[in-house]
Amino acid sequence: MIVVDSNVLLNAYRFAPKAREELLALLDKVSSNLWLPHQVGLEYHRRRHEVLLSNRTPYGDVIRSINAQAESSHSALGDKINYLANRAALSDAQREAALTALSQSLVPLGEIIASYQNDHQPLEPNADPVLERLQAIFDQRVGEPFDDASEKAAKAESERRNRDKIPPGYKDAPGHGDYFVWRQTLDEASKRKPHFLVFVTSDNKEDWYQKVGGQNVGPRPELVDEAFRGAGAQLIMMSTRSFLSRGAEYFDDLIVSQATLNQAEDLAEGPSPLESDLGRSDMTYLLKSLVGAVRLVQMASYEGRVRLALEEVLSEVGATVQAASEPFNFRISTSDRSAFVILREAGSGNFSASDAYAAMGEVLAAAATENAICITNGRLDTQVVDLIRRGGFGTGIEFISWRSGSDNQNLRRAATRALS
Repeated sequence: MIVVDSNVLLNAYRFAPKAREELLALLDKVSSNLWLPHQVGLEYHRRRHEVLLSNRTPYGDVIRSINAQAESSHSALGDKINYLANRAALSDAQREAALTALSQSLVPLGEIIASYQNDHQPLEPNADPVLERLQAIFDQRVGEPFDDASEKAAKAESERRNRDKIPPGYKDAPGHGDYFVWRQTLDEASKRKPHFLVFVTSDNKEDWYQKVGGQNVGPRPELVDEAFRGAGAQLIMMSTRSFLSRGAEYFDDLIVSQATLNQAEDLAEGPSPLESDLGRSDMTYLLKSLVGAVRLVQMASYEGRVRLALEEVLSEVGATVQAASEPFNFRISTSDRSAFVILREAGSGNFSASDAYAAMGEVLAAAATENAICITNGRLDTQVVDLIRRGGFGTGIEFISWRSGSDNQNLRRAATRALS
């Protein structure tokens, strides 16, 4: 299931003609997987004329500058041509020919700019080929608006999230648009039960993306967790640039130029490193392979669920959870004690002794003086249990397997020991 934000649709107007056609061609190719939340369609129509007008403004500025320059040149150079004609005894025909050439000198430039403007977008918003293409692409693929009761509930939830800084949408508070898009997307995904939920947006703010050291490392874990719990889907977020790039890799007959990718990047706030690492796509599961990205997303979902579980069990002992400098790492602490927590994915579902040694090495490098917990989503084998019993790395590290709330008791014991 692929959902595009309104900023992606509006970029079709901001793109140059070739880039616009490449974006629309990709949307057309993946149309069977597309779905448009009603809120996205509403925001697109609300802002369409504004974007059309804003696109005209720079063209108009250049054309006005050309006209002003033409008038200034005609005034200054016209006097000199008249002076030359008098001093050099030019004929009237020669004088007029020179003045005519002067008055027409910038006309070709003005015509070129005007043609660029006409190619970039229609002169009349009512004659809008972009709108016509999008209507055909999203025919029968647009969601219904909230009913009165659902809208009231969504507004109340959006206000709560804005107040408590729960993503998405709090960066645009007191508005509700982002949360409405998210709520309608989850409602539809809960019906479709897709393997992957691909959300394409140029919005790169912290209420959509998790940021570490100022860089995006993927969707906010809360959103990943909410998509997984609500629809059983793995959330993948892409910028317009990444969407175009991955689409060109999958469809052999789709050409996306570097100029188009550059335009998409210039119009966005920047793609996340997660997007940059995405592999070749597969439209059976909405841009197939995504192997490395899917593993990151799965771990982000797992991190979100572990954090929620830790917050629940730690509240009983007055401890809290804080983010660390690296993804899938964080700290738990009381007023006077802290412990380092690392999450690691188990290969083939089994957390091996070699995995344990690697995790210990990371703990030593990142938090040598702290107790630590390594939490894995796989089964601990007997070698790992034996390794834990032997110890010997100079730091108190415990290994536990956590897969769901049924493992919270083990999580509570490990956290309590690490903080003791």
